[in-house]
Amino acid sequence: MYDFPNKTFITKSLRLFGFILITLIAFSEYTTAQSMPRIGDHWDATIDSTQKILLPPPLGIKNKIDFEREGIKFTGAVSDRKIISIITRDPNFEIGGLKYIGTELSSFKDRNQIKQIRGWGNFLPLSDGWYAVFDFKDLSDTSKVLYLFKKEDHF
Repeated sequence: MYDFPNKTFITKSLRLFGFILITLIAFSEYTTAQSMPRIGDHWDATIDSTQKILLPPPLGIKNKIDFEREGIKFTGAVSDRKIISIITRDPNFEIGGLKYIGTELSSFKDRNQIKQIRGWGNFLPLSDGWYAVFDFKDLSDTSKVLYLFKKEDHF
C-alpha cells in the first residue's frame, strides 16, 4: 500500500474544495432567488411618491415602481415599502416555462375559472399566484392575454 508523503495537504485541499463548492452552490441559489422580487418583499430601492398606480379593488391607488429583471420589464405597487402587486406586459416573461402574453382564451383548458372585475378585466388564475388578464369587454375565445398580474391575496 502506497503511503502519501503529505496526507495532511491532501485532506486540507479536499476540505477547501468542498467548502468552495458548497459556497458557490449556496451563492448561486441566493442570486437566483433574488432575481425576482416577491409579493410581500420589502422594497429597498427608491420610490417616487409622485408616481401612482391604480389597482383593482380593494387595492386602490398605490405607489408605483418599475423594475427590470433578466431583460423583462415589470411594474409593481408598494404600500409601506412592501411589494403588494407585480404586473408585466412583456411577451418574453414565462411562468413555468410558458409564455402567456398574447395567448387566446381558447388555449386555456380551465378558462371557466375566469373572474370578472367590472371595469378592470377578466382574470384567469395561473400558477404561482399569477393571473392572465383579458379585456373587460367582449370576452370571447379569441380574446388575448393583455398582461399578467400578481397580488398579495387571491380574488
